Amino acid sequence: MLVKLGNKIPTITVIGIGGFGQQTVQEMALSNKFSDINFPTIAPKKNSLEHNVNITSIDLADKIDNSTTTEDSSQKWREIALDNKEVIKKNLIDTDILFITCNVGKGFSMGITPVVADIARECGALVIAVVTMPFKLEGKKRMLAAEKGLKLIKQSAGTTIVVNKQRIFENIKKGTLVTKAFGQIKIALHQSINIIAEIIQVAEHINIDLADLKSMMDNKSFGFIGEGVGSGTIEERSKQAIEQAFSFPLTNNSITGARNIIFNVTSDKNLGMAETNEIASIITQSANKNANIKFGLTIDEEMKGKIKVTVIATDMDSIDSLKDKTYSNQLTDLNIPTFLRQNGINHKR
Repeated sequence: MLVKLGNKIPTITVIGIGGFGQQTVQEMALSNKFSDINFPTIAPKKNSLEHNVNITSIDLADKIDNSTTTEDSSQKWREIALDNKEVIKKNLIDTDILFITCNVGKGFSMGITPVVADIARECGALVIAVVTMPFKLEGKKRMLAAEKGLKLIKQSAGTTIVVNKQRIFENIKKGTLVTKAFGQIKIALHQSINIIAEIIQVAEHINIDLADLKSMMDNKSFGFIGEGVGSGTIEERSKQAIEQAFSFPLTNNSITGARNIIFNVTSDKNLGMAETNEIASIITQSANKNANIKFGLTIDEEMKGKIKVTVIATDMDSIDSLKDKTYSNQLTDLNIPTFLRQNGINHKR
């Protein structure tokens, strides 16, 4: 599945907002896995960035005073962002798809992020926000602020994907190092960007263009992006790929009621129509009955008997399933999305 804008491959920008966003973007830039992606950052303080030609710091630090560094400072940061609209716009003007990563619940990200999203959309970009919710240990005040911030971001971004940090405690074994556990938080962002970048860059079987992607994802709603790879028999590999696509435990693993679904199947030339139809049936049966569904197909001989299933779902009304959901280290059948359970797919890690 390939997305193109005329004869031009769309440009992707990933902007990190706040300390968490800045750190995440820096790690991505230094990984050398995203060489064609632009990485600007906006942070409340002048933090040193390791040298990388793809990282640009949008400096608002000269506007800081003691009153703009508190949790209740979102409105002041919003005003600062609006005062610097042209500076921000300069870094986004040529972007076709913008990913925003931030940690909601703090005044800085709550004030800056919606403004950045609005500016990017004014420039014609598709905006996908991948945001993290606080740990419970951070207190009720921070959680209430995060819920307020999430609503503001959702009203501005095209699609918002929520990462629930609290689930780390419900999915790790005792003795897991803090650094390893925190690394899981960033996987959702990396996964989402990888999937969109691949949709854009795969140069075979053109099924989706940028206009299609915008029509499916630019609707100010919560979304889901997942991908899985399966191997074995035809029956085993399809189930394995779908299960894996919905298995990341820190994000919503349900597309129930989704009004927009894009899914792509990648396999070698031995992919059969019956298998493709079964995959489509499993993925779409929990969506809204009037869902807009787009299907892509990529033939890649490097798959050598494997199959990859990519799912993007948007226009979901709520993320209630993200709140206070209990998981065990060994996920039980109750944790499997309904549409997978109905098709006899067992959730194995």
